[in-house]
Amino acid sequence: REDQLGMAWTLESWAAAVSSHPSLNGSPSPARRRFCSSVFFAVATVAREAELSKLCSGALLLFLKALSAVDRFREDTQEYRAICLSLVQCGRSFGAFEDDLLDTFCELDRGP
Repeated sequence: REDQLGMAWTLESWAAAVSSHPSLNGSPSPARRRFCSSVFFAVATVAREAELSKLCSGALLLFLKALSAVDRFREDTQEYRAICLSLVQCGRSFGAFEDDLLDTFCELDRGP
Protein backbone atom coordinates (compact mmCIF):
# COMPACT_ATOMS: atom_id res chain seq x y z
CA ARG A 1 0.00 0.00 0.00
CA GLU A 2 2.77 2.48 0.85
CA ASP A 3 4.49 1.71 -2.48
CA GLN A 4 1.24 2.42 -4.33
CA LEU A 5 0.69 5.70 -2.51
CA GLY A 6 4.32 6.76 -2.95
CA MET A 7 4.28 6.18 -6.68
CA ALA A 8 0.85 7.78 -7.15
CA TRP A 9 1.80 10.77 -4.98
CA THR A 10 4.98 11.31 -7.00
CA LEU A 11 3.02 11.18 -10.25
CA GLU A 12 0.37 13.59 -8.94
CA SER A 13 2.99 16.03 -7.61
CA TRP A 14 4.86 15.97 -10.91
CA ALA A 15 1.69 16.57 -12.93
CA ALA A 16 0.61 19.42 -10.63
CA ALA A 17 4.05 21.07 -10.83
CA VAL A 18 4.10 20.90 -14.62
CA SER A 19 0.55 22.21 -15.04
CA SER A 20 1.08 25.15 -12.67
CA HIS A 21 4.44 26.27 -14.06
CA PRO A 22 4.43 30.05 -14.68
CA SER A 23 5.63 29.63 -18.25
CA LEU A 24 2.24 28.10 -19.13
CA ASN A 25 0.33 31.31 -18.42
CA GLY A 26 -1.01 32.85 -21.58
CA SER A 27 0.01 31.07 -24.74
CA PRO A 28 2.83 28.59 -24.15
CA SER A 29 5.36 27.88 -26.87
CA PRO A 30 4.72 24.88 -29.12
CA ALA A 31 7.68 23.02 -27.55
CA ARG A 32 6.34 23.55 -24.01
CA ARG A 33 2.85 22.52 -25.12
CA ARG A 34 4.27 19.29 -26.63
CA PHE A 35 6.15 18.62 -23.39
CA CYS A 36 2.95 19.09 -21.39
CA SER A 37 1.06 16.79 -23.76
CA SER A 38 3.80 14.23 -23.13
CA VAL A 39 3.29 14.61 -19.39
CA PHE A 40 -0.42 13.93 -19.86
CA PHE A 41 0.39 10.92 -22.02
CA ALA A 42 2.78 9.56 -19.37
CA VAL A 43 0.24 9.97 -16.56
CA ALA A 44 -2.51 8.42 -18.69
CA THR A 45 -0.29 5.51 -19.69
CA VAL A 46 0.60 4.68 -16.10
CA ALA A 47 -3.06 4.89 -15.08
CA ARG A 48 -4.17 2.82 -18.06
CA GLU A 49 -1.57 0.09 -17.56
CA ALA A 50 -1.95 -0.21 -13.79
CA GLU A 51 -4.01 -3.04 -12.37
CA LEU A 52 -6.57 -0.66 -10.93
CA SER A 53 -8.43 -3.34 -9.00
CA LYS A 54 -5.28 -3.95 -6.93
CA LEU A 55 -4.74 -0.29 -6.00
CA CYS A 56 -5.81 1.23 -2.72
CA SER A 57 -8.35 4.06 -2.55
CA GLY A 58 -5.71 6.73 -1.97
CA ALA A 59 -3.68 5.69 -5.02
CA LEU A 60 -6.78 5.73 -7.23
CA LEU A 61 -7.63 9.23 -6.06
CA LEU A 62 -4.06 10.43 -6.65
CA PHE A 63 -4.16 9.03 -10.20
CA LEU A 64 -7.40 10.93 -10.77
CA LYS A 65 -5.85 14.13 -9.39
CA ALA A 66 -2.77 13.66 -11.58
CA LEU A 67 -4.93 13.32 -14.67
CA SER A 68 -7.00 16.34 -13.77
CA ALA A 69 -3.86 18.43 -13.24
CA VAL A 70 -2.76 17.91 -16.83
CA ASP A 71 -6.12 17.41 -18.53
CA ARG A 72 -5.90 20.70 -20.43
CA PHE A 73 -3.00 19.16 -22.38
CA ARG A 74 -4.91 16.07 -23.45
CA GLU A 75 -5.55 15.37 -27.08
CA ASP A 76 -7.79 12.32 -26.81
CA THR A 77 -10.96 13.08 -24.88
CA GLN A 78 -12.40 9.57 -25.20
CA GLU A 79 -9.33 7.93 -23.67
CA TYR A 80 -9.26 10.53 -20.88
CA ARG A 81 -12.91 9.88 -20.04
CA ALA A 82 -12.41 6.12 -20.15
CA ILE A 83 -9.44 6.24 -17.77
CA CYS A 84 -11.22 8.60 -15.35
CA LEU A 85 -14.34 6.43 -15.44
CA SER A 86 -12.26 3.29 -14.74
CA LEU A 87 -10.56 5.00 -11.78
CA VAL A 88 -13.87 6.10 -10.30
CA GLN A 89 -15.52 2.71 -10.88
CA CYS A 90 -12.67 0.93 -9.11
CA GLY A 91 -12.67 3.52 -6.34
CA ARG A 92 -16.40 3.08 -5.70
CA SER A 93 -15.67 -0.20 -3.94
CA PHE A 94 -13.99 1.83 -1.18
CA GLY A 95 -16.21 3.95 1.06
CA ALA A 96 -13.29 6.27 1.74
CA PHE A 97 -12.82 6.99 -1.97
CA GLU A 98 -16.16 8.76 -2.32
CA ASP A 99 -15.54 10.80 0.83
CA ASP A 100 -12.03 11.71 -0.30
CA LEU A 101 -13.27 12.65 -3.76
CA LEU A 102 -15.90 14.96 -2.26
CA ASP A 103 -13.23 16.47 0.01
CA THR A 104 -11.13 17.16 -3.09
CA PHE A 105 -14.04 19.04 -4.66
CA CYS A 106 -14.38 21.10 -1.47
CA GLU A 107 -10.65 21.90 -1.59
CA LEU A 108 -11.02 23.11 -5.17
CA ASP A 109 -14.00 25.24 -4.20
CA ARG A 110 -12.02 26.91 -1.40
CA GLY A 111 -9.15 27.69 -3.79
CA PRO A 112 -5.47 28.21 -2.94
